[in-house]
Amino acid sequence: MKGLRGGTIAGMILAACAPAQAADIKVISEKELTVVSVAGGRNFRDEEAFADTVLRLKDAVVVFDSVGGNLVAGIEIGKAIRLKGFNTLVLDDALCASACALAWLGGKTRWAAPRAKIAVHAAWMFKNGKKQETGSGNALVGAYLNTLGLTDEAIVFITSAAPDEAEFLSFQKAEALGIAVKQFGAGPEPQQAATKAEPELSKPVVSAEPDARYYDPSARTVKLG
Repeated sequence: MKGLRGGTIAGMILAACAPAQAADIKVISEKELTVVSVAGGRNFRDEEAFADTVLRLKDAVVVFDSVGGNLVAGIEIGKAIRLKGFNTLVLDDALCASACALAWLGGKTRWAAPRAKIAVHAAWMFKNGKKQETGSGNALVGAYLNTLGLTDEAIVFITSAAPDEAEFLSFQKAEALGIAVKQFGAGPEPQQAATKAEPELSKPVVSAEPDARYYDPSARTVKLG
């Protein structure tokens, strides 16, 4: 793992992933590094395909770039990631929103690059042709996040934005909510860090200032699409 840097992971993903119209799950290996790339559009909903892909992997970092999709799929992928003890990562300028963010939260160690965009909002369902928040969906999210050790304040934040809006999770906000996130590029590589002791989820491990382009304290909610 020595000598591998963020550019190596980004290069591996770019080389292996063609533009995808739907969710695209691929395994890329180079030397001691194994990356599971999860990218694509709103069809991010195949937890069974993800489980089949990672079943035989021992160590990996799961790299996300997705606008999200099916709620249950995001939760189940996050559970699989935590069960396998994988780390998760969102690279610079990549978006991991909605169900994707729930899956990313399942990482043993959660990594995010300085310009990563991680967005969350309440669970919703279509009713009479319109998106409406669903209490049962939020209950599922809350139960899942509770198993990850997140605080009540963090759970409320993650499920507070309206279905057509989003709250962006910055390093600063993660620290305030006790969500453990490590800044990618400022220390050991994600997979390398998996061999070290897992940090307590209740204690933030970074306090880097957020990139102002993606987080504005004076405007808490940001429209998506």
